Amino acid sequence: MREDEVDQVVRDVRGDTAPMTGESFTANREKVLALAAAGRPAGRPTRRWWGVAAGVAVLAAGGVLAQVVLGGPTPATAEAAQALTRAADAITTTDPVLGPGQYRYAISRGRSAVRASQGGQDFRWLGEEVLEVWLPAVEGEEYLVRPRDTGRRDWLVGTEEQARSAGLDLRPAQQNEIRGRCDRPCQEDPGAWQQPNARFLAGLPRAPEALLERLLADGRGRGSSDHQEALVLASDLLRSGKVPADLRAAVFRALALLPGLEVVDQSANLDGRRGVALAVTDGDDRQEVIVDPATGEFIGDRRVLTESDGSLPAGTVVQSGSVTTAVVDGIGVRP
Repeated sequence: MREDEVDQVVRDVRGDTAPMTGESFTANREKVLALAAAGRPAGRPTRRWWGVAAGVAVLAAGGVLAQVVLGGPTPATAEAAQALTRAADAITTTDPVLGPGQYRYAISRGRSAVRASQGGQDFRWLGEEVLEVWLPAVEGEEYLVRPRDTGRRDWLVGTEEQARSAGLDLRPAQQNEIRGRCDRPCQEDPGAWQQPNARFLAGLPRAPEALLERLLADGRGRGSSDHQEALVLASDLLRSGKVPADLRAAVFRALALLPGLEVVDQSANLDGRRGVALAVTDGDDRQEVIVDPATGEFIGDRRVLTESDGSLPAGTVVQSGSVTTAVVDGIGVRP
């Protein structure tokens, strides 16, 4: 699950109740994070452009805008298909086997656009959250989720000094680590693209055509652009850090067949790592995935404005996420 979706999931699930206190919000947020780590769906919110800053909690969710297709979609460009096929071909090794006491570690870093008004002034910035997850070799053993609001803000409209002078509360949200076990009902859960478990991953087709059909079918109706939504679902899956090598290769080959996919940057930089950015444009924004064709590594994804949005010029990144995985020698141990 994308970190910037967690807060909105909590509010969407509890949308028919009275407003939550800060304490109840934090408690329910931790439940959602635990479900995501265990691979159990917690619901997927409607994507929106701007999160809303409220007290110490930063609520951020992405957006999918409407697409009008005239004359039908164009196929993926030859350049895009070549980059993804090369990335799939580079995945020639199997995933490392975890030994006794070892854990699969994943750290993801997400940035999302947040909007707030205070004292008659409008502020927009990219907020950052880091999520570390330790997953055991055996699904029923203990896992650990450690979220952290870094407090970093990349200002898009206004400045830190102006926001504080206006009285805006910019304190980072307080988040606690979660430990738990995926019990039998959890293991029998069907899973989802955003929260894949072993059962969900095993059930996905490895044939590229069939996998693309599944992506399009599951994304249909979630947004007005089926092709962009298919790319979003693929990104959600890859960002989980749980996808085995054979399925990662299959996802790349499936995306090589995705209509409308094109290369938009041959040397995209995301959190200091470079790769090829491939995107589907939908109206005034585009959804990108960034891969390293030489190694087959999924670096991350981002959402970029293709037209100006008020004071934000075209080319502004309004959402991004990256993931790095490793094998570590114990729960809570970093590589």
